[in-house]
This record gives sequence, C-alpha cells and structure tokens, in this order.
Amino acid sequence: MSFNYGSLTNTASRLINEFGAQVTVKLLTLGSYDPTTGASGDTEQNVQFNAVRLDFNNSDIDGTLIQQGDFELLIDGQTELKKDDSVIVDGVLYRCINVRPLQTGDTRLITKAQCRK
Repeated sequence: MSFNYGSLTNTASRLINEFGAQVTVKLLTLGSYDPTTGASGDTEQNVQFNAVRLDFNNSDIDGTLIQQGDFELLIDGQTELKKDDSVIVDGVLYRCINVRPLQTGDTRLITKAQCRK
C-alpha cells in the first residue's frame, strides 16, 4: 500500500502561504563567455515566494556551522533554492549556505534553507 504524499505537499504549501511572509530570491543564470568582450551574458531574475522564517535556538549556535544571526526559511516543495542563492528577507540580502529538501521518494514536501548575512 502506498501513501499519497501529494496531499501533504499541498497542506505544507497552503500553511506556508497562509502564515509565511514574502521573500525574494535572486536567481543567477550563467551565460556563455564572450572572448571578444571579456564578459559573460549572465542574467539575474528576482522571483518572489512565501516562506516561514525560523530562528535557531541559542543552544544550536556553535559559531561554525550555525552562527549568530543565521536563520532557516521553510519553503514549499515547488520552489527550488540552491546553495549560494541570494534571498531578500525584510529588505536585507542573505545567502543560502545550506539547502535541504525534505522529501520522500520523488515528492519534495518542503525545503529548509539556512541563511546568513
């Protein structure tokens, strides 16, 4: 008997949209290098989505893996972030230093992104 995780994904997305706040991710697409101009045709696109911000407990802050000021964003399963993506939360630019999808099989339920200034 298999379980339909689609309903869990929908519930997670609904709750994040209901209780989260809007954030912006800066998606960088690397273009090809042009030796004539010495530049690449990189493009940047801002994408907005809802996320829930969670601060780490003081006991979790070790100064190395988790530093003071780090926080996690909970993002729905349809939005994909990668390590080193930049996000704007409350008007401040942060970098995703660790991105972990929570998934079962091929179904991504949510993504947790650790962010740092």
